Amino acid sequence: MILRGIQAACAPIARAVRCVDPERAQRRLLADLAKRASATDYGRHYGVSDADSFRSALPLVRYEDLEPWISRQIAENGPVLTSSPVQFYEKTSGSSGAQKLIPYTSALLRSFARMLVAWAHDVLANGPHLTTGQLYFSISPSFTPRERTAHGVPIGLADDADYLGPWLKRLLSPFFVVPEGAAQATSSEAFKGRVASALLGARRLEIVSVWNPSFFNVLLDWIEEHHGKVDWATVWPELKLVSCWASAGAEPLARALQKRLPHVTVQGKGLLATEAPLTIPNIAAGGYLPLADEVFYELVDSRGGIHLLHEADIGSTYELVISQKGGLSRYRIGDRVTVTHRFGNMPCLEFVGRGDDTSDLVGEKLTDAFVLDTLRSLDLGGAFFHSLVPARYPREHYVLVVDRAPSVTAAQLDAALSRAHHYGLARSLGQLDAARIVVVPRIEDALREHHARRGMKWGDRKHRVLETVPGDELLREIVAA
Repeated sequence: MILRGIQAACAPIARAVRCVDPERAQRRLLADLAKRASATDYGRHYGVSDADSFRSALPLVRYEDLEPWISRQIAENGPVLTSSPVQFYEKTSGSSGAQKLIPYTSALLRSFARMLVAWAHDVLANGPHLTTGQLYFSISPSFTPRERTAHGVPIGLADDADYLGPWLKRLLSPFFVVPEGAAQATSSEAFKGRVASALLGARRLEIVSVWNPSFFNVLLDWIEEHHGKVDWATVWPELKLVSCWASAGAEPLARALQKRLPHVTVQGKGLLATEAPLTIPNIAAGGYLPLADEVFYELVDSRGGIHLLHEADIGSTYELVISQKGGLSRYRIGDRVTVTHRFGNMPCLEFVGRGDDTSDLVGEKLTDAFVLDTLRSLDLGGAFFHSLVPARYPREHYVLVVDRAPSVTAAQLDAALSRAHHYGLARSLGQLDAARIVVVPRIEDALREHHARRGMKWGDRKHRVLETVPGDELLREIVAA
């Protein structure tokens, strides 16, 4: 009865997200974003006054372009990038720097809350039959004291459930599995132990919501390491749904999780980034719906042409440029999506990967620029060839391939890569194994033979400081050579 009441309470927002006309909603949202931007130093700098000038005057930007404005926002705590007060800054991995700080306003938090409300309604209305509603909603630990800006604005969330917003958090709080003390844990072992203990005690657990499937796999590994082989259907006989990333690089990890939990539905979470909620899984739609009344989408095709959401062609793949309610305008987030089909007038967008300069095994989001800067800061001992290669086996990790022995150790390399926020978090939680260094003296010959066996001319293959596709087969061959 209580769950049906929650479903009814969520219905109006869910209906608005599902049934919105994309062209009309985006036009209305753009006018609102232009009004917000015109009241900021950033918007005035570029002469934003209305919806037309928002798109014609504001440049397409990456985080590096906005970093001076965000630094000013932090220092001045005024209407620099956003006219609304910043509630907190959330950390995420940067490209050339170690981390990015994303400002969160009340309006941006409401965007996340609306996405989660729509998802909850869809699960209750169209998903597996729920009886207990018991839910574990992941907490992302930091293992360091919570920071604040000079003006007292928090950096990072104390609890991922804060994304729900105050009213939804109050509504769902009786159903939460709360690992006591996990948010205050100062080590990964303490964190995993407290979360595992709470989950093992939640016999009527029905839903698990985590960001990356590897995180839940790590928790399952921890439980088996400390309790022996486990029959998960006996531990959680009521568990019906695990919500996690399941597209692009996360797909094999989601498949592995599904294999361990064959009695459970593993549902793809859609495209959810630190910067904004971008798509939401919808069972009725059979795909991932954009939040057309919360985020303004510009879709960049392979030739650089920019299309609006309602202009998206089925089967086409686009780079996403987004404008959201926290001050990021015409922001190249680096994600690519394919239009799978339409649900009514709404195009459904499936995440197919990051840009070609990013490697993302478990959510660490290493970029070519960051890796290049990192390797420049290390003593490679005169190595002419160096390339960081992601690998999946026996567990996800990175291998630095060099043509001569460097002075730097693998531990020093790993520590340097850990300056990237999400890489460091993935290492501390055990989602990534430690980085390795492999010396292949005749690397050019080994690579030439590897690519020749696949019908590729050596001259057609450009050397990359960071490979973005898992290279287990490549590594096996070149090391054997």
